[in-house]
Amino acid sequence: MWPAMIEKAWAKAKGTYGQADGGFVVSGLRAITGAPVFQYVLSSSAYTFSETEAFDLLSTADTSGYPMGASTSAGSNQTPNDCGISYGHAFSILTTFTMSGNKMIMLRDPFGSTGYSGPWHKDDTAWTDALVALVPFGVDPRTSDTDGIFVMPIATFVDTSQNCIYSYQIAHVRESEGFSSTTYDKEGDDGSMKDYYVTVPAADGGIYFMAETYYQDMVPEECTTGTYLGNTVTAPVLDITIYQDGATVSTVYKVYSD
Repeated sequence: MWPAMIEKAWAKAKGTYGQADGGFVVSGLRAITGAPVFQYVLSSSAYTFSETEAFDLLSTADTSGYPMGASTSAGSNQTPNDCGISYGHAFSILTTFTMSGNKMIMLRDPFGSTGYSGPWHKDDTAWTDALVALVPFGVDPRTSDTDGIFVMPIATFVDTSQNCIYSYQIAHVRESEGFSSTTYDKEGDDGSMKDYYVTVPAADGGIYFMAETYYQDMVPEECTTGTYLGNTVTAPVLDITIYQDGATVSTVYKVYSD
């Protein structure tokens, strides 16, 4: 029952069921959890993690209970990429684990089946009963493809030359740690730069700043025909720059385009 109700709520937010078809993992995680969501695009020049660093990041998130996802590069989700999984598609990251020295990621395709053909695919001759026994949740990757579940080594997961995974996402759900949120909503914005001042509630500890605009397809393309930094845009664009009070150099700068 709950999946159908969530789907109805999402269609209501987007306007129609048709507009709710597709989108980005970041948007889904943010809408469902209300938590800050970090996206890591493997081909980005800003992405500098090694295989070990990426695995440690995902494993820490997994241990913390943070929801995680992954996505493939743009294309028809009826067409498989170099790893045998769909282009333009989203996947759940179920867990990370180490299997006889191999650092592994377990994923699930929401289609309920998978054609993953990379290392450690279902018919890989390297599988043994002893190795399968090391896979979490009692999953047998030799047969779990009919549930959409497959496992992938971190080396394949982060290797952009294999055109397998495009990006991954982590939602920092931290209410149990005492985190709370405060929202400021501005309507009728004229698109000009605005300054906002925030008094940080504590001298130490974590703090997140987020800027949000409309989700994908909520604004008709004919209403987003302007330019941003010299580029024609067909989706709402929002940027945020954070400064410490009195500083002339920003702490962080982010651009959101959905």
